[in-house]
Amino acid sequence: MIVVKFGGTSVGTTEKINHCAQMIKSQVDKGEKVVVVVSAMAGDTDRLSRMAEELKVSQDSADEIMSMGERISMRLMCAALNSLDVSSQFIDPIQEEWPVLTDANHGIADVILKETTRRVRDVIEPLLQKGIIPVLGGFIGKSQEGKVTTLGRGGSDITGVLLGHCLDADVYIVTDVKGVYSADPTTIENAQLIPCIRIEELWDLGIHGAKVMHPRSLIYKTENMTLKILSNEGLLETPGTEIVGFLDSDIQVCCDEKEKSMVSVVGETMSSAPGLLRQFSEALEAINVYSISASTFSITFIVDTDQEVSAVQALHEVICDHPLLRAVTSKNGVALITIIGRKFPQEKGVIRKIGEALENETVTIINITTSSCEVNVFVDWNDRKRALMCLDRKLKVES
Repeated sequence: MIVVKFGGTSVGTTEKINHCAQMIKSQVDKGEKVVVVVSAMAGDTDRLSRMAEELKVSQDSADEIMSMGERISMRLMCAALNSLDVSSQFIDPIQEEWPVLTDANHGIADVILKETTRRVRDVIEPLLQKGIIPVLGGFIGKSQEGKVTTLGRGGSDITGVLLGHCLDADVYIVTDVKGVYSADPTTIENAQLIPCIRIEELWDLGIHGAKVMHPRSLIYKTENMTLKILSNEGLLETPGTEIVGFLDSDIQVCCDEKEKSMVSVVGETMSSAPGLLRQFSEALEAINVYSISASTFSITFIVDTDQEVSAVQALHEVICDHPLLRAVTSKNGVALITIIGRKFPQEKGVIRKIGEALENETVTIINITTSSCEVNVFVDWNDRKRALMCLDRKLKVES
């Protein structure tokens, strides 16, 4: 069983829709059971969203309006499949059978996975057993109150991988590029196709701006699922990029077993001194740096305590040759606690929860750094066990 998701550029014209239908027919002719997910035609969702905003409709009405692009695409895809004598049936969110159930957070709804899995199997598997191809619009959900919701921009990817998760199926993401590239091929001439990429790497690419695949969709990839991104120019056997591995969607809290030290350089208006970070990086080439934080008058590096003296000596040499730098100092006895949560990018109040949990245990935060789905908290080495226990308890209970 496979789920095939077609992006907006793949369904932008009747010729392209017919080609996608041919791609599906070739799989059906081989005896494959296929579920189809379609995006809105390129530009439709932007246009509908803009009109809804200009008309100042409510958020739930805006979701209903923005879902129309996908709802048109699935009707057109069914027409193309039926013209090839391939039996298909679209499922509309206004129907009781619509399987993707979400919360009522209109505009960026979250999937209620357990109930969605049950509904997907109850609705889609019987159609497949009858030889009928189910066609669904991506990006769309339905709240428990029966209102249409949307999963956020790029949400068709989420629908595609979600259905694969619920059906124990492989998933093919069909788009207008051949797969994942080493850089954006529209701006970097010699960008190279990556035939295989780890899911953690693709997650970070997506979080940092690459418009290849929605990061939230990767949460639903299972260990045994084949997930592939490929071009809409050929068939599903076309080479593309395979995504390997799977993500742990639970919050993870861990403490590095090695004691850390803070090594700080102070100086005059350091933030405006060009080339300074390069000089520091070269000086610390042999040092494992865990974190860097900067202010107007200082830059702090977190290193292993057994490399503290070496780091101070290396940075001191830079200070001696630079007119703006004044001194270097260090402080050991620091513990690094790392908190990873794949839903952090769309979750509010994460830093507040961390601060409250540690405050309740009278644990002082020495430093804190954040990225899209990871928070590094530095506390006193002697407080690390209490900090680890309270963060693990607080964040996992509320996740």
